[in-house]
Amino acid sequence: MGSTRALSEQSEPLDVRWSRALPAGTVPVRPTVTRDRAGRYFVSTLVEERMAALPAVFVPGSREPRAVGLDLGLASLVTLDDGTKVDHPRLLRWYAEKLARLQRGLHKKVRG
Repeated sequence: MGSTRALSEQSEPLDVRWSRALPAGTVPVRPTVTRDRAGRYFVSTLVEERMAALPAVFVPGSREPRAVGLDLGLASLVTLDDGTKVDHPRLLRWYAEKLARLQRGLHKKVRG
């Protein structure tokens, strides 16, 4: 690909190196081609995924839809009404530790 012609004018196939395969069940919608200063081309692809609707969840033994109560908190991200706890993702935990460290440092400072 030693030519400096525009990508649309290329007659020979491009040397493509995939960073990862497209997920199964997806349809490519819009490819975007960019070129960096070194003359390398990069293609990012927007894909559309067809997903089936989730089945409705009912209270056992009835046709009443099941509802779940949520509690958002600091110790755990979400606590469900049945006691199930969902922990914070690592990034949020890292930011919480950084905030606590900065607040401890701020608490020790003296005005002036």
